[in-house]
Amino acid sequence: MKKTDLNAVKDIAKSFLYMEIGETAFSPMVVQHPIFESGIQYSKETGEMLDITSNEDNLEKIRQEYKAQFDMCSNATEVYMLVRRSYHLTFLKFIKKYLSKEEFCDLLADAWVNSENPNQDANVSNALAAKWFKQADKSYLMDENEQKVYSELPDEFIIYRGVGIGREPRGLSWTRNKDTADWFAHRFDRNGKTGYVQAATIKKSNVLAYFDNEDEIVAYYKDLEHIHVVEE
Repeated sequence: MKKTDLNAVKDIAKSFLYMEIGETAFSPMVVQHPIFESGIQYSKETGEMLDITSNEDNLEKIRQEYKAQFDMCSNATEVYMLVRRSYHLTFLKFIKKYLSKEEFCDLLADAWVNSENPNQDANVSNALAAKWFKQADKSYLMDENEQKVYSELPDEFIIYRGVGIGREPRGLSWTRNKDTADWFAHRFDRNGKTGYVQAATIKKSNVLAYFDNEDEIVAYYKDLEHIHVVEE
């Protein structure tokens, strides 16, 4: 069985340190970066708060401290957890080929469940995510309870997807619970604009994963039948 190349995973994480720091309306306190959440970083070495957005020496000092943290990690999951949550799918895209099947499945499940909007990730398309799920081993991808629910699914059933304003209708995240879909559809309603709920029929053989948060069914749009908007 393939083993994780931990050194390769660490090297990729270190390369992320050198990605450009993007400004936000709240910079330097809040920045866009795969590792740094803030442009003001605490140095464990000196005990100082350092502005890494306007001083290259400060930035390099913090980079070196993060490199040391990566080097201390004993597995890929520990490295992954040092990457910002919103970049987890992107990081997984770069490290996938270096992971054992078990670690890949564990990280895919975590990234999917804990990302705010994995269905519209800028670097991982729904088609690519569906491919990953099809490659995954469900015995690693889902926990014991989730596997039990999956095993008891009927051969064919109805699922729902709440499509909020500006959200992707062809996403992979569906649910068996219409009330949950309603919540996702309407949580961003404003100024007379509203989301909507889709329903579809799915065969169990096309279920990519089941996650017990929000009774989620992961399913590729092209594998669904009778997709339609549910009347309010």
